[in-house]
Amino acid sequence: MTSYHTLIKTHKNKQTMRLIEVNNNGTTTFLLNDGRKIKSYQSGYVRIDNSYHDRLYQINKRIEVRDEYWTGYWHGKGYTDRVVMNYKRILIPNEIDRLQYIINWVKKNVK
Repeated sequence: MTSYHTLIKTHKNKQTMRLIEVNNNGTTTFLLNDGRKIKSYQSGYVRIDNSYHDRLYQINKRIEVRDEYWTGYWHGKGYTDRVVMNYKRILIPNEIDRLQYIINWVKKNVK
């Protein structure tokens, strides 16, 4: 708990975020000065709650991954595979790294 307060105090940019809750399963919730909430999960996800909608949005960085699957269709030369480009989120397993990511995200995106 002290590590949160130490890192947040280093981010004293008009007090743009404050710790409001750490629940039993380790999810940490921060309140931004514009009313939104950022949640840090032990699974490595970081999500933001937009006060206008009912869902949380992931703010983890993402990478593009190539997925291939077999369709089973015959196209003259043989069976074909489909190649689809999808996105995968980069999880942040370390709690302190997630907090540092949140602080950097807030510095960049919250005014």
